[in-house]
Amino acid sequence: MPSLCDFSFPATHRFRSAENSEPTALQIGIVTNSKGCRLSSRITREIIARLPRGIGNAVDNVGRLRDKAKADEQAHRIEGSMPIHSLGHVKNGLEDLAREDEGENLPSTPNEPVPQVPLASLALESDETSQTRTQRRMRWVAQVSEYWPLESLASLDDEGIDGILSGTSKALPRAIMAGESTQSFRDVIPSAPTRHTLPAIAPQQSTAADGRILLLGSGPGHPSLVTLATSCALRIADLVLSDKLVPEGVLHTIPKHIELRIARKFPGNADRAQEELMHAALEGARQGKVVVRLKQGDPMLYARASSEIEYFTAHGFPPTVIPGLSSALAAPLAAGIPVTARGVAESVAICTGVGKGGKSGRVPSYERATTVLVLMGVARLAEIVRGMLEETYPSYLPTCIIERGTMPDQRVVRSTLGGIVEAMSDPRVGAQRPPGMMVVGWACLGVAEGVEGVSDDEGKGLQDRDLDRVSRWLGGEPFVIVEGLDVSWQGL
Repeated sequence: MPSLCDFSFPATHRFRSAENSEPTALQIGIVTNSKGCRLSSRITREIIARLPRGIGNAVDNVGRLRDKAKADEQAHRIEGSMPIHSLGHVKNGLEDLAREDEGENLPSTPNEPVPQVPLASLALESDETSQTRTQRRMRWVAQVSEYWPLESLASLDDEGIDGILSGTSKALPRAIMAGESTQSFRDVIPSAPTRHTLPAIAPQQSTAADGRILLLGSGPGHPSLVTLATSCALRIADLVLSDKLVPEGVLHTIPKHIELRIARKFPGNADRAQEELMHAALEGARQGKVVVRLKQGDPMLYARASSEIEYFTAHGFPPTVIPGLSSALAAPLAAGIPVTARGVAESVAICTGVGKGGKSGRVPSYERATTVLVLMGVARLAEIVRGMLEETYPSYLPTCIIERGTMPDQRVVRSTLGGIVEAMSDPRVGAQRPPGMMVVGWACLGVAEGVEGVSDDEGKGLQDRDLDRVSRWLGGEPFVIVEGLDVSWQGL
């Protein structure tokens, strides 16, 4: 760099459309702050090589979706089709998108709670107020960006955009992006019968009498942690109805000829989307299809499986329930946290941050030797922390937020119960990476030297000893960020 120059230019790349090679809205720039200008070009090339060719189309399509959402709400207001008291909510929703357009900070999670849609009707637009409609649609745009597979976003057409905003979208576009590998863990499943073969799985060619429903757990996120039983079931399905949190890597293991629908369980629409999925599963089974209800983690842990089992059974299709590896246990393990450990944690309490009807979940009273795991609670973190402190949890208690557990972009934010809200709002943490979970308790210290026996420690000076433990764990910092899976996961 010249001696009088105090800036450097980034290595940039503008992605082109996979359809017509025209420039798309997606552009990246890498800068090394004068530490390796040539290296920045190489890093840019490495990033390009690892992204699917249609990534620019995905960005353009999300832009069209957002523009459509804004235009619809503006038209709604101009036509005078909503009461005066609701106009402020529409204005707020549009201003949120406008601030995003200008690069201003918005809430760091796309999962902010909004009012639930009543279950009186499956027609989304017919019986809701303008206020909830506006809030919900703006959240849907964010959630489609966060959760839908990139291949589906890249293949989105005008009909699909209208379907998302109207609530009538069904099957996802399944076009394969150029350069994407179609090989998956299903390819290594033995075809010959073994003692572990599932006799419950029907052949792919089915008749009306063969219709059935399989209720599956897809595991915590990493495709290699999908069970053999789930992989087998996905191979023979006619229709897969997936929850939105099932990661893209798992969805890529589904053969491309199989119809895939993803639940529209966006903020404010969870109850209605659940009812829609149950109707769709029952309709498919009545048509003789093998229907797979694919859920994140284990299907019986905070996944509404009980209501589905009751519903399907009452209509003559008792489902086959296949367990999955729950993120409640797998994600802490991948983050180096043993939820139970001799002399540290004797028990585990698994809680939800969202109760029935969107209400906040409850946490147990504080027990020194208990690890508390809170699922689906990061969007309500401040409220949950406040409730735990009221339940006499020490403010210095070790606390971790694990985001996208077991996946390559896993992130762990370590702090204290009293400091975790501020930590998650710090610019160094940035935007959240859903799904996330909360781990509270001395087990967060992991297997570090001197941890064993903490659950039995008591008596004079206990708080000082605890504060010293926490300080050593955090290195004297208010919080610590740990990025990515351990390197030992490479190649698995």
